[in-house]
Order: sequence, then C-alpha cells, then structure tokens
Amino acid sequence: MSSVLMLVGSLRSGGAEGQTVLLANEFAAAGLDVCLAVLDGSAPPAFTPSKRVDVVELGHGGWRGLCVALWRLRRLARQHTVLVGFLDLSNAMLCMLRRSGQRVVCNVRSAGIASGWIARLSFQLALTFTRNADVLVANAEAVRRFYVARGFRHDNFVVIGNGVDTQQFKPDGEAKTSLCEELGVDPEQPLIGFFARYRAEKRHDLCLQAFALADLDAIMVCAGSGVDSDNRDLVSAIEHLDLQHKVHLLGERSDMARLNAGVDMAISASDFEGTSNSLLEAMACGLPCVATDVGGSAELIGTGGLLVPANDALGLSNALKRLVGDPELRAVFASDALARVHAHYKKELSVRAHLAVVYGS
Repeated sequence: MSSVLMLVGSLRSGGAEGQTVLLANEFAAAGLDVCLAVLDGSAPPAFTPSKRVDVVELGHGGWRGLCVALWRLRRLARQHTVLVGFLDLSNAMLCMLRRSGQRVVCNVRSAGIASGWIARLSFQLALTFTRNADVLVANAEAVRRFYVARGFRHDNFVVIGNGVDTQQFKPDGEAKTSLCEELGVDPEQPLIGFFARYRAEKRHDLCLQAFALADLDAIMVCAGSGVDSDNRDLVSAIEHLDLQHKVHLLGERSDMARLNAGVDMAISASDFEGTSNSLLEAMACGLPCVATDVGGSAELIGTGGLLVPANDALGLSNALKRLVGDPELRAVFASDALARVHAHYKKELSVRAHLAVVYGS
C-alpha cells in the first residue's frame, strides 16, 4: 500500500484547501495510507478531514512557524513514498526535500499570482524546484498555459478538473423558500449568489458596483470568510452604493450547498481564477452563472452562463440584467450547467484521475 504525504498551507477556507481535503479523504477511502500536513495550523479549519486521514500541523504562523514547519516536514517527508503538494510554496518544499525513489506530484490551481511579495517569492521558488517533480497537475488548461508561459516544464503537465460532490451540491426545490424566510425577503424576488472569501482578487467592489449599476429588483446574497458586518470596508461600499436593503452579508457558512440551491443565479467577478469552486458548486446546484472571463472560467461554464471581460462593471451589470429579466434563458443555462458538471466535474471523475497520477499509471 502506498504511503502518501499531502502538503497544504492551511485548512482555512479556499478552493485549493477544499480540494486538498476532498482528495485526502477519497485517497484514504481508496485504501491509501494518507498523511495530510498543514504548514500553518494557527487558524480554525474550514474543512474536516476524515478519521482515516492522519493530520499533522507543522507550524503555527509567522516566519518562526514556517521555519519550524520546514524542519518538521523534512523528517516527515522521509516516511512516505509519494509526496503531493498543493500551491506554490508547498510544491517547492516537497521538491526540495524529495529523496531517491520518492514520487512527487505538484498541484497548481490558479492562472494568476496573488498580490504581495510572499506570493511572488513562492512562485519563484516553485519555478526553480518543481523541475524535479514527476508530475505537475493543473486544474484547468488555462492554468497549465499560465505556468508554462512563465517557464515551468511543459512535458510533465496534466490537466485534471476540480471535483464536486454531486450528492451534496444538487438542486433543491425547497431551498429558496427556506433561505428567503431566513433573510426575510420576498421569494418572488430573484436571488443572486456571490460566494467568495474576502480577498482582493475576488473583486467584491466590482461585483457591488455592477449590481448597483443594474438597478435590479433583486437581492444579492454574499457569503465567505470575511464577508460579514464586521468588514467595515465592505459595509462602507454597500452604504456608498445605497445597497443596504438589497445585499445580505452572511459571513463564512457551513451550509453552502443550501445557499447555492436557494439562489437563482451565481456571479463571479474575479481578476484571476483557476477552476472556481464557487462556480462549480453553483453549477452543480443547477444555477446559471455570470463570470469574468479569467483563468479556467470559460472551460468550466461552457454554455451554462455568460462571460464578460475582467474588471468590466458595465459588462457584469448588463449580464445580470439579462439573466434576471429572462427566466427562460436562466432555465436553459441551468440545464446546461448541471449537465456539464455531471459529465466533466463530478468528484468521482477527479479522484480517479488524481489516483492514476499518484500511482504513476
């Protein structure tokens, strides 16, 4: 039985973190001996590994914590035959520490680099050290092109789309009634879901601006880490745009399947993405989507929604107006989105492809 060490920065909310835990759980269920190592265990986890997965917190934040994490990882990595990294820093560390006979699989997840020198440094370290990786896995063709164009090896890349649990994320005819009761809004009003943690590249400012420009008789439901009434920048933006009675900030939630099934459409305004888990979960619930045409969003959405250029508030606004005003078009997009998920992005398909990479088959 193969012994697999999986390394991720943290288990805080995020698409890469969620996919890491999903794969760890499924690898363990398939009979692999799985250890999930976390570089920074200082924050409460947003995702729960199964009891079959051995979770090791290597450090607790900051430079000192990172140095401790690297030292502990050096010892831990020796105990496993397959090393699987997620995101640039983890990928670089595992490639640095690999020993003869070990297999190293590196996962890259975004067609962009986050702001800040730490993200840029991590990218450069990954560029240098992942030349030693056996396989690089991108979650979209656009991500593969992004990394190859910046000097990463092109001969050992494979593309495996993210997976979604279609038993959990699925259409639910009663979810909207329940959500409207919670929010105290008219169930006849269209609900627009914007589900993303509060980070600069997710562009909450652009989404709110587009919603204000559209001037719709609709409600926007926002959820994600940092997306709550304690976020003064976000609250100020909503007040400035006079959207206090049309935008609901729900914060980080554990019932994202219910929220997705309860809204009528989903929006993504990101400056860059890989494969957006937020859009993927929305599509699995039968939602039409409006998204900026970045990263792998076009690959993901296909004919299940509308795409607009990045940083285009007017384009997003017009797309929202078109969907809100045309229920028949929403139904067509919803059907196409659901079919696309079941054909290409079910959890089982992604796990099977990842297992083949781990085994080297």
